[in-house]
Amino acid sequence: MIAIVNGPSVSLATLQVNTPTRASDWFRRALVALWDASIAAGLDPAVLAGQCAHETGWGNFGGAVTPEMGNTCGLKIRNPKGDRKEDHANFGLDQHGYPIKGAMAHADHLRLYAGLPVDPRVTDDPRAVYIQPGTRYFGAARYVVDLGGLWAPAKSYGVSVETKIEELRGRVI
Repeated sequence: MIAIVNGPSVSLATLQVNTPTRASDWFRRALVALWDASIAAGLDPAVLAGQCAHETGWGNFGGAVTPEMGNTCGLKIRNPKGDRKEDHANFGLDQHGYPIKGAMAHADHLRLYAGLPVDPRVTDDPRAVYIQPGTRYFGAARYVVDLGGLWAPAKSYGVSVETKIEELRGRVI
């Protein structure tokens, strides 16, 4: 099982080297933003990178979320109506094309699932108000595999993300 709260399990260089050729330039820029956000949040950067790979199709997208939204994890707005573009948070990109705000919101949202507090008044995570101490989701996912049925409805979600993490770590899958 892969712990969410952890120091880096591999270096940024390892994540970059093991990023598959099918990944987009957007994903390669996102890796840098995710690394910084993960370190600041006390999370393993490989976890956020693997989740981003899963959620964005290695930065190739194809669903409601688009690259310019800077949304590294498919995070929705506070009161979505469905799975349309407008139901997903739009964080934008910085002047160099990096999804900085989206990566921080991603890290904050994952912190909450892992049981680490985040002040909903100071995060860009629009759904942080729903995952606070005393709620069912706060601390419900200490490991990536636990995200299945929580972060996404599919019970196999966490296993799929773990597969991407192991690929980025350079382990044979």
